Amino acid sequence: MESRKAPVGWLAVALMLLVWAGQTHAATVVVEATMVGGFGRFVPDSVVIHPGDTVQWKNMEMFMAHTSTSGTGSADPNSGVLWNSGSLGPGGTFKHVFNVSGAFDYYCIFHELEGMFGKVVVCDCPFPGDADGGGSVDVLDVVHMVDAAFSGGEIVQDPLCQIARDDFNSDGSVDVLDVVAAVDNAFSGGPGPVNPC
Repeated sequence: MESRKAPVGWLAVALMLLVWAGQTHAATVVVEATMVGGFGRFVPDSVVIHPGDTVQWKNMEMFMAHTSTSGTGSADPNSGVLWNSGSLGPGGTFKHVFNVSGAFDYYCIFHELEGMFGKVVVCDCPFPGDADGGGSVDVLDVVHMVDAAFSGGEIVQDPLCQIARDDFNSDGSVDVLDVVAAVDNAFSGGPGPVNPC
């Protein structure tokens, strides 16, 4: 019987595709620096991203400069420490990669007095349904969900991501649907939770 061997090149291509498919790809979120009702504004003024994602600020004005400067305003002693775009002329852009979870305030130096402020929330969200933060939905999470759904037990709220960890289906409440979905997931490999971030 004759054996067939795959060419080494095809094996290398297959291996590269498997590695590429397993990687997560960072996103870029665009925030426009513009004027709204005669006042400087960031649109949107708040964004939620994941660690490794990039925020790109773009000046949408034809005759006005803006900045994106980290901090809560010029009185903040850490103003501009994390990032400072400098003056962005018409059509100018500035990018910053956020690698650490947290909430990051920023403002426009030129339009601070007009209230031109924004916030970037970098959210490394837990899985909904993972009430104990263990990285998966298991028996302990199901027990916690039953307690929360049927006996008024504590609902575990993630403070940064603003989600109820025991709200498995992310519908805004902890109820029998969450318990059923979590049991299915924990014991039979059912569909995983919906991550709202």
